[in-house]
Amino acid sequence: MHHNSFAYFNDLNAKRTWIRENRSQPFKNNKIQRIFKLIAYLNDFRAIKEIAEHLKVHEKTAHRYINILIQLGFEVHYRNRSPYFQYKITNLKEFFGVISS
Repeated sequence: MHHNSFAYFNDLNAKRTWIRENRSQPFKNNKIQRIFKLIAYLNDFRAIKEIAEHLKVHEKTAHRYINILIQLGFEVHYRNRSPYFQYKITNLKEFFGVISS
């Protein structure tokens, strides 16, 4: 049985073998990629349905990602446009330390 996690290895040699076999493979983490994609997408107000479709996830997952952004320190503002709330990040420049001219 082949697993891609160190949690399944019981000894150091198995870990070293896994690292040697997998070090040339590109890093894949869809959650992190989606978070970055969401940061770029929320430059304007977007409904949760639009966000979910853009990220190709369920609406509940889109809500979780917005909560992650808030926990990371992004200011996510929302407005109620019936029947959906819409979300937008308002502190991108400040968060990333970009100085306006």
